[in-house]
Amino acid sequence: CTPVYNSVPVDTILNAQDYWGYYNGAYSNASKVPTIRVYADNAAVETYKLYQIPGYSNPNPEVSLTYQNTVNRNATTNASDGSLKRIAYPLGGITELEYEPNTFFDKDVNGVVTGGGIRIKKITNNDGLNTNEVATYTYNDPATGITTGRAISVPVFTIGFPHTNTYGTLIDKIKNSVYRTDYDLGSESKDILYGKVTVTRAGAG
Repeated sequence: CTPVYNSVPVDTILNAQDYWGYYNGAYSNASKVPTIRVYADNAAVETYKLYQIPGYSNPNPEVSLTYQNTVNRNATTNASDGSLKRIAYPLGGITELEYEPNTFFDKDVNGVVTGGGIRIKKITNNDGLNTNEVATYTYNDPATGITTGRAISVPVFTIGFPHTNTYGTLIDKIKNSVYRTDYDLGSESKDILYGKVTVTRAGAG
């Protein structure tokens, strides 16, 4: 067999990484310290989040902690770079694999967000006689159309530390009460698990 891989960028080991550490194509990043959204004094949502909560309303507003405005650590389709793309068999058959980013439901955002890593989107098998067998994979709940993906945990880049100093604004207090880093401090698995996967084969349903 002859394997073929998606192209591997030369800057993979630099700052072009998403929150999960996968390549995201943002090679202009000056660092890896991400923007953190802080939702203070609201037990209903996580205090520190990677994703913005749309339409957030609370006596204390969202505070964004940005280290450098150019840093982009969002997950993108570039995460598939370097992954297996094609297998050519000695007798002429070919298998091609197509990927897409993982997604999961965030209860605070009340919507679907893009997670780290990739999942299979489509597998095409060709028998060498121009006959294709195509299998397409979907990860949404057929009843709701929403992803069944759930993240065991998400990367953690912040540590809050209490102190008794007085600051004039909530923003100043938060900025002086939160330590941020460019690497994941969490110890839990970052896998994204799916409750339902539907496989559709061309001509077979």
